[in-house]
Amino acid sequence: MLQIPELLAPAGDLERLRYAINYGADAVYCGLPEFGMRSAPANFTPEQLAEGVIYAHARGRKVYLTMNTLPTNEEADRLPDAIKEAAKAGVDAFIVADLGVLDACKTFAPDIDVHGPFLSFSGFCSQLRQFCSWHYALPACGRSSNCP
Repeated sequence: MLQIPELLAPAGDLERLRYAINYGADAVYCGLPEFGMRSAPANFTPEQLAEGVIYAHARGRKVYLTMNTLPTNEEADRLPDAIKEAAKAGVDAFIVADLGVLDACKTFAPDIDVHGPFLSFSGFCSQLRQFCSWHYALPACGRSSNCP
């Protein structure tokens, strides 16, 4: 069965989310002020995230939330609330790079998919299989991956 690739676009703010959706993105990824690697001043507030999810879902599109930093212990204390807020907003998946964040996502939002960024994987098949066993959904692998 032919699987059509998903066109995933960055959305640094609500305006860019709308542009990406209106110009054909199947899904967008965005971040909150904490837990995302993009340090641009324009990130989503929880309220804007909820508004963006409503906009995307009304058009049959998806919103993925990046939570791909390696949080400090202090930040990790705030992580459950951020995950719950994102789940309440209706995000379709989390993009994470840290196993502790993966565990928190599966604990506080068990019904939401968790994706791993392809840059986290070196291409070893055994590594990819292990991440899959931990409930990562792997939407893409790097060019150097030699796994089928």
